[in-house]
Amino acid sequence: MNIQKKLVPHIIAIVALIIINAIYFYPAFTGKTLEQDDIKLGVAKSKEIRDYRDATGEEPLWTNSMFSGMPTFLLNIHHNGNIFEHLEPVIKLWQPAQIGVILFLMLGFYFLLSSYNINPWVSVIGAVAFAFSAFFIISFDAGHNAKIRAAGYIAPMLMGILLTFRKKYLLGLAFTALFAGLAVSASHIQITYYSVIIAVIIAIVELISAIKTSTINDYLKSIGVLAIAAVLAIGPNVSKLWTTYEYSKETIRGGGSGLKAENEGNNGGLDKDYAMSWSYGITETLNLLVPDIMGGGSTQNYEGTQTHDQLFRNIKANLAQQGYPAKTAEDQANRQIASLFYWGDQSMVNGGYYLGASIFFLFVLGCFLIRDKRRTWIVASIVIAVFMSWGSNLSFFNDILFEYLPLYNKFRVPSMTLTIVFVLMPLMGMFALDYVIRNYKDQKEFIQKSLLTSFYISGGLFLVIALIGPALFEFSGPNDARLGQNPQLVDLLIEDRKALARSSAFRSFAFAGLMFGAIFLFIRGSIKQVMLLGAISLIVVADLWSFDKQHLNSDDFVTERTYNASFNESTADKSILKDQGYYRVFNLQNPFNDALTSYYHHSIGGYHGAKMQRYQELYENVLFNEQNAIIQHLQKSQGQNIEQAFSQTPVLNMLNGKYIIYNEQAPAIQNPNADGAAWFVQTVEKKTSAKEVIESLKTINTAKTAVVNKDFADYVSKTNFSGQGTITLASHKPREMVYETSSDGAQFAVFSEIYYRGKEKDWQAYIDNEPVDHIRVNYVLRGMNIPAGKHTIRFEFKPKAYFAGETISMISSIILGLVFIAALVLYFRKNKADA
Repeated sequence: MNIQKKLVPHIIAIVALIIINAIYFYPAFTGKTLEQDDIKLGVAKSKEIRDYRDATGEEPLWTNSMFSGMPTFLLNIHHNGNIFEHLEPVIKLWQPAQIGVILFLMLGFYFLLSSYNINPWVSVIGAVAFAFSAFFIISFDAGHNAKIRAAGYIAPMLMGILLTFRKKYLLGLAFTALFAGLAVSASHIQITYYSVIIAVIIAIVELISAIKTSTINDYLKSIGVLAIAAVLAIGPNVSKLWTTYEYSKETIRGGGSGLKAENEGNNGGLDKDYAMSWSYGITETLNLLVPDIMGGGSTQNYEGTQTHDQLFRNIKANLAQQGYPAKTAEDQANRQIASLFYWGDQSMVNGGYYLGASIFFLFVLGCFLIRDKRRTWIVASIVIAVFMSWGSNLSFFNDILFEYLPLYNKFRVPSMTLTIVFVLMPLMGMFALDYVIRNYKDQKEFIQKSLLTSFYISGGLFLVIALIGPALFEFSGPNDARLGQNPQLVDLLIEDRKALARSSAFRSFAFAGLMFGAIFLFIRGSIKQVMLLGAISLIVVADLWSFDKQHLNSDDFVTERTYNASFNESTADKSILKDQGYYRVFNLQNPFNDALTSYYHHSIGGYHGAKMQRYQELYENVLFNEQNAIIQHLQKSQGQNIEQAFSQTPVLNMLNGKYIIYNEQAPAIQNPNADGAAWFVQTVEKKTSAKEVIESLKTINTAKTAVVNKDFADYVSKTNFSGQGTITLASHKPREMVYETSSDGAQFAVFSEIYYRGKEKDWQAYIDNEPVDHIRVNYVLRGMNIPAGKHTIRFEFKPKAYFAGETISMISSIILGLVFIAALVLYFRKNKADA
């Protein structure tokens, strides 16, 4: 009976969270879905993978749909031995349009607060405040679902860690292992990495406390339990982590190949300038509290501003003349104008990462009321996270981290470290609110004094920004240059930015004031606890949802027909699909930020944050110039003498780029010089550096000449061949390519497939079923010595990291399941015995 009594408030709270989620995302329950650009691109680039899996029941492990071929390890892959992948559908809670990820943000945070025996309704308020901070809503609208899922596991993982340090070892072991494992499985290692930073800071604070209180044995026991939990969490993810690790060595995040290795050495990470892109501005940090202080973002609406009134009609008319439908022209015009308002240094933002003025007020209050270890690790984590988010804007600090902090140089977008703030600031706020409710009678004077001081600090900050902010900040930025030689428009834009900042600051002051007023009235006895919690609930929802709705509202949901229209065959697609052969397609429109081409074709371009380093270098140094040359020729010739556009495109030719998309609504252009799937060359040139290989590819005839660097020089004992004979592609699957050859003498073959080494030459080569070596040629492709006669050549993708990793993951999953069940059984038995 006691257990039922305890469970009822939590059941009611969870139902309340489900209802809140349903209210905000109600169009999802009418059959509509969100556009979510990144999800849509993911559907496009993974189509070949999903089709192969559905047809064969096997994992393809390799896809030819992007970048002329790459492993699927970071695209779309099932690790059947990983128990966490089987738990994911449960975690998503069967909510439509993937809105379950927001619900789980709330539930995870609710569980963390509940583990401190915090009032259930306070926990609900905290859960809503966390899940509906603008960072998650903006990210969800963009389709960054993996990032949100990983963030959703931070709170329950912290619950497990904190339970362990509070000597609840069995529960701590079970929950830390479960949610840490799910976090890793979410495939957003960067967010999980930041949660580890919080855990490390907690461990340091606990160590200092243990030394002071002479409880080092308890501390060591807790660390031992957490170490076991970490092993249990990682075990089922071995296949995922191992394949990612091996692949990373050859990506832009591994940094150890080709030109970069020669020019900069192998630092095992990203280029620093690239890694530090999207560093949060120091002033910009204020938009966590004052949402529009930096002007907002590209998804907001600025109707009624002077800038909008001046520009909207002309931009809309121009777009209409270009053939855009009226509604599309209106939306695009609003978006173009909105993008002008942001005056920070980041290249593009959808909006400020507002976490709520009302929540900030509670956080400040918590800094005064909470005087134990929680304040230390929360404040320390927030300060470090903010410093890290500033990236290149605080270079003396972040350069040290980039050079010496393990794995830190693998990640870009420093602003993402603010995830730590989005977790911990509402957590401290709810600790404060719970403290007030529990202690307002016994500590009335202390709480009242802290309340006033908190309002002076937060409210004072907002008033300073509102009243003298226009004199403190310039309100001019890089986007001003887009208005060209029109200083009057720039002046109007700056005035609009100032007005936005002022009204936004007054708005934040109002919500902080409302929060202060509600708690003050409660302390004075003017309102009851239920009225206080009801008032705070309304304040938090009004504060966050009024801003969130500017970024994600019912208008962003579309019908299934509208969503699927993005994948309709274009005129260019239809013309290409008539060819049933094996070839690649090059979309000239921003090819390395394009994934839709991959829906129907094997694309030379693609869209991914971890493409192969060598392929990126090939594009930057050769293919990019070929792309521009083709575009310039097509523009000048107006469709005449098309074959001349391909007179100097050796890299496009060797990548088997047979079709070019220049205009989606016109038939594709055929490249008559594409080298095909494989060919015999007459000459093999040996070079001593990656740079020499790259330079050679600008001028050679790739149909007749291949280039190898010194790493593979010994393989090629002979450099001249007749080039006579035939080599044809007999069959092709994502992870198996079969060729038939016939020649009177020994030849050297070049295959228009990406060379990928992996753990131990993951692509295995065979001639007549006998294993043989193959090498890298032409910087990215495969080459092989072929003996005289008729032969069958087969390439098979056998990544050891995947197959061996799957066995380890399966065994680890079984162990985790047994330990998790045993831990819970022992915990409840112990509790029953103690009772």
